[in-house]
Amino acid sequence: MNTPAAAPADSGRRALWNALLTPTPAKLAIFKANRTFGLTAPEAPPVTFSPFDPDQLRQAVAVSETFGRVADDAQTAGTDAALQAVRAEYDRLIQVRNPELVEYGLKLFMAHHPVGRTAPIPPLLLREAELVVPSRAEAVVLPVAAARTLTNVFAAPAVAFRLPAVTTPLTAFSAPPATEAALNWFREEPFLNEHHGHWHLVYDGGKDRQGEQFVYMHRQMIARYDAERRAVGLPPVKALCDLSAEVPAFDQMEGYEPNIGRNGQDYLDRADGLAFFAPEDTALEQDWQRQLRRLREYIRQRVLPTSQGPIPLRPRQTPHPAGQWGGVDLLGAFLEPTISLGAPDLTDFMTWYHGWGHMEIDKKSGGRSVMGNPETSMRDVIFWRWHKHIDELAQNLEKQFDSRTDWHQPRVRLTKYVDAAGAPHTDALILCTYAAAELPAAADLTALGTALFGGARHDQPVPAGPVSYPDGAPSPFSVTDTLHTTLRKRTFNLPVAGQETPVELELLSHDRFCYFVRVHNEQPMAQAVTVRAFLVPEADADDRTRWIELDKYYVTVPPGPAVIGRRDDAVTVIRQEYLAASDLDVFEGSVEDQVRELFEWHRPNAGGPVIDNEDAHDGDFSAYCSCGWPYHLLLPRGTPEGMPFRLLVILTDGDVDLVPAGQGCADSLSFCGASNGAYPDRQPMGYPFDLPFGSAGLTATLLGLPNVAMHSFTIQTVAPNDLAI
Repeated sequence: MNTPAAAPADSGRRALWNALLTPTPAKLAIFKANRTFGLTAPEAPPVTFSPFDPDQLRQAVAVSETFGRVADDAQTAGTDAALQAVRAEYDRLIQVRNPELVEYGLKLFMAHHPVGRTAPIPPLLLREAELVVPSRAEAVVLPVAAARTLTNVFAAPAVAFRLPAVTTPLTAFSAPPATEAALNWFREEPFLNEHHGHWHLVYDGGKDRQGEQFVYMHRQMIARYDAERRAVGLPPVKALCDLSAEVPAFDQMEGYEPNIGRNGQDYLDRADGLAFFAPEDTALEQDWQRQLRRLREYIRQRVLPTSQGPIPLRPRQTPHPAGQWGGVDLLGAFLEPTISLGAPDLTDFMTWYHGWGHMEIDKKSGGRSVMGNPETSMRDVIFWRWHKHIDELAQNLEKQFDSRTDWHQPRVRLTKYVDAAGAPHTDALILCTYAAAELPAAADLTALGTALFGGARHDQPVPAGPVSYPDGAPSPFSVTDTLHTTLRKRTFNLPVAGQETPVELELLSHDRFCYFVRVHNEQPMAQAVTVRAFLVPEADADDRTRWIELDKYYVTVPPGPAVIGRRDDAVTVIRQEYLAASDLDVFEGSVEDQVRELFEWHRPNAGGPVIDNEDAHDGDFSAYCSCGWPYHLLLPRGTPEGMPFRLLVILTDGDVDLVPAGQGCADSLSFCGASNGAYPDRQPMGYPFDLPFGSAGLTATLLGLPNVAMHSFTIQTVAPNDLAI
């Protein structure tokens, strides 16, 4: 593939960019030697790598450290020279090591090393387009024969994996069948899978509260997946192993045909009805049951064994004592440690339990399945069932803790009203759509919200429809109780197996929206407040694990009544180098155009960073700071008739929550944390949904608090032409 015109301007960054974008000679040799050209099966054994394998991850980390030493040695000659030296070392290592392992080591270096972070990692669509081809029968992939050849790499160009037949795709208005295939569009979403793969890159470098983050981020993904399942009439995802049974056993597993390949080799199918343990695995199954009983007993007793002795599993306190682990944090580190975690020595068979499950499922497909790769594992239905099992282990620990009683209320209350008839109304929390062209990214939504909904209007109900300023001038906002989404089919010309191949994908888009919160500070001085926003399907509102985090940020509230405003592209769960629906249009051209436009994605965080951050600026493409949930997937799809949801905002004491500023990113702090320093929030992740609620129940408890507001709305999926983007 020819990319010089599209690569970063300086030669060092271009060199690492091209290292990941263009196959090296050794990689091509492996590619050709192991490729099935439709004539014979590959004779050489597959060259595979998985970061879920602890031994292979250790080797990849060692490779990344090698790149770091090379960069440090060459740094005196400047950053560009250091990056060039790393590329030379990469070219050397790729000749003698597993190329997938070396590439992962390079990406770890680019995510965590100060020099490596100056170079961007190409997006998955361009870096490994083979991994984003749909598996679903209704997907459209144009014949390879019609594709333009980018480079004459192969003697007989062909695709190493199967391309599905052209059939009629599902539309937003066709009644989707109640089968797992109804959510192929979500599980196979390329930007979602890139998020998961990138998150693991960031995770594998070590950080504050890492085990807790492992549990929380994956719980959030499951909550989001369950919202999509409810929208198509499917039940919540079922855990692969029933922990309520005296002797837990795994269900038979649904099959999956991935239709993708890597480095010239197919990812293998996993047949329906396979048992987790084969008949010949009796000893392994008995060992697993024995070890799981031990793990469940650790959770019941709220203690984990370490080389330093038993460590108690306690709820996270606020503020949390320095150097102490919260219970979920330690359990998460036990289930999925990383090489550089710095956790106590968790010397037990069950350490790496999460990765062990990935690898055992991988074995069921001959050791070359999507479950072995973080950038593809979410495609398989079994990923979600395995992670539900992992999350239920964490939930079992949380059930051992007392229900939540501490609400960390700030000295700022949400303004709650009654109408003329004495009935309550919910206009403390106002949901709006907005016209992006009329609202600059740097616009101060708090100031605009105060002008629109504060002052003399502060105590008044807010009617639906366009909003005008007090002088009658129109605003960019329209008050609504309905947000719209659409699934739009887009054709991407992607470099599949060395050829530019048109591939049709379905990608979700949503209305531009924002929310305003009307509050009252009864103190004579300004107060620091943390605003936390969540949404949930109405039917799941009483299940604390189903609430989807939307936002979390600090704000200073002046004395008296005030209005806080926040737009959708500033929230702290998304990747701030985001792609909006209109941005995706640049991909509907040639590969060269796609790459050339790549570096125009970046947007500054309109709401400002949660913590001071020297890296959060225009043009920062560091791999660490590219972590986060895809913006265009911020909202669940909903239903054609409108799916009821609740939006919740809770205010907590910013003086208690605030962590001293450190180096980090303004991107997806909720899921990705800080790159160097403490996690920028002293509350448990997911607060207030991190612990069980008392006998009064979740909804009644929260609605009775002066620092909580809840707003009912619907999400409606519409035809592409009916959504203004």
